[in-house]
Formats: sequence, C-alpha cells, structure tokens
Amino acid sequence: MELRQFRLANGLNVFLLPQPAATSVAIEFMARTGSKNEAPREAGLAHFLEHMVFRGTKKWPRADQLARVIDSLGGLNNAYTDKENTAFWLKLPPEYLASGLEIISQMMTAPLFRQEDVGQERGVILEELRMYLDRPMDNVDDLFEQQVLGRNRLGRPIIGYQKTIASFQAADFRRFYRRWYRGGNASLAVVGAIGNCRRAKDWVEQYFAALPAGQPTSPRVKPKPTSAPLRWQEKDVKQAHFVLGVPTVGRRAEEKWAGKVLAAVLGGGFSSRLTREIRQRRGWAYYLWASQHEYQPAGYFAVKAGVRQDKLATSLEIIREELRRVGRNLRRSEIQRAKNMVRGRLLMSYENPARVASLLNKSWLFERRVLLPTDVAAKVAAVEEAAVADFARQYLQPGQFWAAVISAKKPDWN
Repeated sequence: MELRQFRLANGLNVFLLPQPAATSVAIEFMARTGSKNEAPREAGLAHFLEHMVFRGTKKWPRADQLARVIDSLGGLNNAYTDKENTAFWLKLPPEYLASGLEIISQMMTAPLFRQEDVGQERGVILEELRMYLDRPMDNVDDLFEQQVLGRNRLGRPIIGYQKTIASFQAADFRRFYRRWYRGGNASLAVVGAIGNCRRAKDWVEQYFAALPAGQPTSPRVKPKPTSAPLRWQEKDVKQAHFVLGVPTVGRRAEEKWAGKVLAAVLGGGFSSRLTREIRQRRGWAYYLWASQHEYQPAGYFAVKAGVRQDKLATSLEIIREELRRVGRNLRRSEIQRAKNMVRGRLLMSYENPARVASLLNKSWLFERRVLLPTDVAAKVAAVEEAAVADFARQYLQPGQFWAAVISAKKPDWN
C-alpha cells in the first residue's frame, strides 16, 4: 500500500490509499464539526444538518433521485454525527469511483437545505429521539457523559432536545454549513480498489474544488465533572443499565493506549476480569464492557453493563472495588492477552476500507498526523506493563467515581 496525500487549493486534505486485495472502494468526507460546535440554542443542529444533506443537492434535487443513483451503482452510503466530527461515506464497486466522488461532492458542496424539507425531516428526527429515549442501553451513555464531562458543549447529547429540534429552520442549516463546512476544516479519504491514482486525483480536484476555503476555529471546551457523583433516572425497565467511570486523557495523549489495554483486561472479552466475575460466575448480566474513550480536550475510562435490578448496587460496588485494586495486582499474562486482543480486533476491523478511511481522516483532523492500521497495532504492541499499572493507579485509585444509572429503583451509593 502506498498512501498518497495532497491538498486542494481550498485547503481540503485528501488521502488516496490503494488496497490491491480490496474488491470495493470507500469514500469518506469528514468535517471537523459536530455537536461541540453548536451554541446552546443549536443543540442537535449538526445531526439535523447531516440528515438534511440527503434531502437533495443541486444535481439531484429530490431525495429519491439521490437514492436511486446510489442504488443503481450498487453502492452503500450513510453518515454519522459525533461530538467533534461529522462524516459522510459511500462504498461502491471500483468502476464507479468517479460517480461516487461526484455524489459525495454534491452532498458536501451543493446541498439545497429547502424549507419545505425541514418539516418532513424534523418528524424523522423526533422519532429517532423517541426511539433513543426508549432504549436505556443507549440513553445511559449520554447521562454518563454529562456526569463526567459536565453540562457544556461536550457533555450535551448529539441528537439535541425536542425543543431545539422543533425550532430549526432552513436558514439555521445554511448558516451552520457556511461556517463549518470549509476546505481547511475537512478531510477526504478514498481507500480500497483504486485502479488509477492519477485519475482519482483528477476527479477529486474536479468535484471538490467548489468547497469553500477557510479554516474556522473550533470552540474550546474545558470539561468539568459534576459535583454529584451519581445521576439516576427512574424508568420502568426490567434490567438496570449503568455506566461507571472516571475522567482520564484526551486524543493526543499517548497514555490512552495503556488505557485501552487496561479496558481489555477489565471488560474486553469473556476472559476479562469483570465479565468473568459478573456474567460468567454470578450470571447477573448479559452485556458488560469497559472502554477508554477520547475527545480532543478530555476523555474517560468507563465500565458499562446491564444487570439484574436486585443486583445493581452489589454490581456497582464490585466494579468500584476492582477498579481501585487493579493497579496493584495486574499480571503479565493478562496484560499480554489484552494487548493481543486489542491489536487483533483493531486489525480485523480495518479489513473494511471504510474504517481505514475514517482512521486516516480523524487522525489528520485532530492530531495532524497520519495513522494507518499498522501504526495503531504497533502502538498497542508497544504498551509496557508498567504503563498499564501506572494508568490504573493514576486514574482509578483511590479516586472518586462517577456513574449514570437507569433503573426502576435508585441504587445505594456512598
């Protein structure tokens, strides 16, 4: 694989990464903008805009026209909004690469944002919000991030609130788009079965030259955990759902790799400590996992699970106690097993060209460096045993923990 990187006159960063064994090609356009870029009255606007882009472009003004042309090429496409970025992607057979680039360019340079489409899409998003609120397994994540990151731009839910969603008009999308969707604030990655890189570069230059230039400054957010360590939401559910964790490090910190290995030790598979204790030995949970998650200014280490209602308080205490002591009793064998698992799962996930495109875009936009799957695997492999123990001792001991819980009854917490 020979990675090619270049920049258009408008500032758009571009990656071309041929993969000789690939049978499809993935195109991803990522903008360094998300819910963190919204003012309070704009909560949910970035996600709503992501939907509106699919409502029509200058060349394909109706949503059904855009959908038909993608289907006629045998393509798969979607988009997602995160707190710090929004991405639009398309996978398709390699002979249609030029058409795919034109489609993504139309969505990024010529969206219509018509007022008549706003009401219809508003209904879709309100139903998405209701679906989300009906799923405590998902909703508890937002409650926890508000706990550990604070009630600010970063801690706010991506989808927004019913009140803000109901207020948006076409002019709001146009204003947000003009401010953030600019060449210097975005990256385009094309990964997979690229037959001719020179022709691919010509197509990129042809189709994306219309993207406005500029590099807006993202708002600075200083996360601050809430003073109350427990947030409980009462809901008539059969299973109690919770996330428990602590603030840690942001995207640029190399310590994060030790945190990811530690997460695998504690809740990364059926051989992990907490899965063995709570699911395998006691039979109290179906799902349980641990993670080290990062945003630009901060991150957190967390354990998430759904457990029997009558075992909620005991489960929380077992997890807290394990987090407090893990830095003192880590074994070399379990650290090595965790490193192998993290590395292996990362490499398998990157067999998908779309995942590689996302890795390239995100590493460039947020860290100004190029990360390939082999680079990520090498970083995990290089994590030393002492670094994992140091991470645990620094962030998990004796430490205050924050938790978000959705359950029928409030758990004991002290």
